[in-house]
Amino acid sequence: MLELLKYRILKLQSSSPAPWAPRCWRYRLRLALIAALATIQLVAFAQEVAHLTTGANVVVSDLLAPLSLCAACCCAAWLTVRSARAGAVTSGPQHIFWTMLLAAGALRAASAAEGRAGATHQIWRGGEMILLCIYFPCLIIVFLLHFFTDPLSRYQGLDNSKLDRHLFKHH
Repeated sequence: MLELLKYRILKLQSSSPAPWAPRCWRYRLRLALIAALATIQLVAFAQEVAHLTTGANVVVSDLLAPLSLCAACCCAAWLTVRSARAGAVTSGPQHIFWTMLLAAGALRAASAAEGRAGATHQIWRGGEMILLCIYFPCLIIVFLLHFFTDPLSRYQGLDNSKLDRHLFKHH
């Protein structure tokens, strides 16, 4: 919600919409990894549905968790694109989101590795550990990419006032 509010404020402050310029490699890599995270969650959901059809005992949360994580990744990708179009080069709320997701992912990976959690035996079925081993490094890379801001394009994020043109050589 904070990200949507920030987007609206940036849109209202900007006198003209920021041009959609090609972004740096970090931005493109971030979006590609977010898409990969969403895809991994869809595969995890498909695996749970396959387990359900074979008659295995599948808890509702095993079905809803991948879908909610996929929806969250899709929303994060959408907000990343919308913020970039509005002229933002970094996002505090998204950094908080990725921090919390990384903390939850670290707990999940640790419980899977140790084999002490009550539902951990389910992680080992049907390649779910392989998905976790792909998911967690992608999550770490996305988290680390949020520490770096995207470079401003020539007219992004600056007001077209005389003072800004003089101070920032913004013609």
